[in-house]
Amino acid sequence: MSVNGSNAQGVPAAQVVTAMPLSDSQALALASALSRRLGHEVVLDRQVDAALLGGVYVVADGQIIDRSVRRQLDDMKDSLKRRNA
Repeated sequence: MSVNGSNAQGVPAAQVVTAMPLSDSQALALASALSRRLGHEVVLDRQVDAALLGGVYVVADGQIIDRSVRRQLDDMKDSLKRRNA
């Protein structure tokens, strides 16, 4: 990914973080889904972070899409704390 967030052809990049490496077919499916959601083609800047436990974390077009297991567990913990407070 270049400094301006696009590749050499000028296609915007989406930073994608997963707990395990994506297969090529998974990356293609994710790029296609993101392109539909954002309304333009994107290329993936793939990274791996085991701390996510599972799921995916995406930063694209100034948006954050956090569908990681870590986030879901944190949300559940916060919800339980509010109920028991």
